[in-house]
Amino acid sequence: MAVLSVLISGIIIQYEESFQWHRKALDLLASPKTGEAGKEAGEVKDAAKPIQNMDRLRAMVHFGCGFSCFALKKYELAIVHFEKALEHARDLREAAVNTAKAYLALENLEEAEKYIRQALEDEDDTRLRYLMAWICFEKNRDMECKYHLERIVEKDDTFVEAWDLLGKVCRKTGDWNGAETAYRKLARIQPADAETYYRLGVALRQEGKTEEALSNFKMAADIHPKHSRALYSMASILDAQGKSDKAIECLTKSLDGDKKLEMAYNLLAEIYISRDRLYDAVHVYEEAAAEHPDSYIIHYNLGVTLMMVKHYEEAVRAFRRAQKLTSDDPALYYNWATAAISLKNYSEAARLYKEGLRIKPDDDEFLYGLARISALSGDADAAIAFLTRAIEMNPALKLRAKSSHDFASLRTVKAFREITDLPLKEERLQA
Repeated sequence: MAVLSVLISGIIIQYEESFQWHRKALDLLASPKTGEAGKEAGEVKDAAKPIQNMDRLRAMVHFGCGFSCFALKKYELAIVHFEKALEHARDLREAAVNTAKAYLALENLEEAEKYIRQALEDEDDTRLRYLMAWICFEKNRDMECKYHLERIVEKDDTFVEAWDLLGKVCRKTGDWNGAETAYRKLARIQPADAETYYRLGVALRQEGKTEEALSNFKMAADIHPKHSRALYSMASILDAQGKSDKAIECLTKSLDGDKKLEMAYNLLAEIYISRDRLYDAVHVYEEAAAEHPDSYIIHYNLGVTLMMVKHYEEAVRAFRRAQKLTSDDPALYYNWATAAISLKNYSEAARLYKEGLRIKPDDDEFLYGLARISALSGDADAAIAFLTRAIEMNPALKLRAKSSHDFASLRTVKAFREITDLPLKEERLQA
């Protein structure tokens, strides 16, 4: 790190010295004596390298000043010198390109766009047109962005950045066939680039070309064995094909790769749950929670999985952490309340069901839950009231309530028998 700092400092000093030398050159060019010497030298025939074009020389010196300023991140001063260079030599395309880049570095897209459009009117330039396409992409002018990029690759089909941006804008607009074309071209230009094969795989999968997508994801992983996204994508295809052992292998490699993806943890845990390996799933979610402490879905899924293994106190802790991240998911309060009931913490469960109702007032499950809590707490009137409202919304809850042990204390209560009374067999047949 210290060596790198020294190198960077040395480079900065070189650019500062370069700027000073170019400034001295400008001072010399501006002096009357230099102008006269140039004139005399121009009048002498066969003189060694006479200065025949002072404007061109001034343009080059201003460009040198601008380039040094740009490297030193003095973008406003760089623009001044680049524009001076263009005043002396309109055809100095490097000055035009770097002026646009300086405006972009200042995040002044409007001025950069204005400048590029003027420059393109004088002469087409693929680098300037690429910057124009990039501005259009940033401003969500996707069709115009595509237009510029297509013009670029027509003139230069090896322009890597143009093909890459074309792939991005095609993905953004859902033009997966266009994205496929762009990434196939990129793969031919740079066959050792793992990211290109990964993006080609994404486009192919969106088009329903699953096996070809899988092949490209594998190519990306072969080039870059720690390409977590490629390995995750392979796993998701293999899981959908029922090849869960191979999917687990890919997900394990993905989580050992360059990124510990939240979606990789989720998929691995889901596969373990589907194979009844619940404690393995809990372990995966716990590891994911440590890696992604700000992920609501990880903490929520951890809580649900802990409930599946009847670790209710730990589940409550997971749900509490999840609530701090997202407090408006009705499913959170329903499952949290269920865990609280299992711990016989009925007042807490009632609070959670009511919180869920605040978010989703017409949810029959929350009303049914409150009826359960009231019955278990010995409040028959409240239980009947909540259950009545729940059954009005969902008559199927009659049978559920009638067969539930939670309502055992109400089975002799006339009001409970009335609201849970099922139609006679003849009535059901006629209904």
